[in-house]
Parts: sequence; structure tokens; C-alpha cells
Amino acid sequence: MVVSLGARGAFIASEEGIHYQATPSINVKSTIGAGDSMVAGLVYATLNNCTAKTMLKWGISCAAATTMSEGTNLASIENIKSIFGMLNSQPPIAS
Repeated sequence: MVVSLGARGAFIASEEGIHYQATPSINVKSTIGAGDSMVAGLVYATLNNCTAKTMLKWGISCAAATTMSEGTNLASIENIKSIFGMLNSQPPIAS
């Protein structure tokens, strides 16, 4: 189960445990489509057999990258990869 906290990140609960992932500080232009983009990232990670923590990072990356686009435009792959890289360089948060 994934619970989105919007700009504050999200939680994931799975057989692996409960994990939280913060959203990096970015310039938000529009939140339209961010939730759908999060689901797309979670599906992508599921199809690629990622761990729950990595699934959450893909979901956050896709959602946050979408908020960097104007209006109803969705995320660019460059922004998704950039945010995913930021999340992987963050120190872990105790859960």
C-alpha cells in the first residue's frame, strides 16, 4: 500500500516493512497529473521487480518530475532520472 503525502513525500507498506521517502526540494509549476505519474512510477518499478523502497523512489520521482512541468504536461525522462538520482544520494531516514 502506498500513501501519498503530496509535497511531503509518501509511505509504502509491504512485506518488506514500512518505508518513508521525502520529496526533494524542486520548483513546482503544476501538480496536475502528479498522482497518476506516481502510479505510473510504481507500476514501472513493479514490472521491473524492484524492492518496495525502490518502488517508492520511482513513484516519487515520476510525480515530482511531473510537477516541474507546466500545465497538463507530464514529466520528462531527464527530470525523472535526475530526481531518482537525488533520492539515491539522500541519507536514509529511519523508519
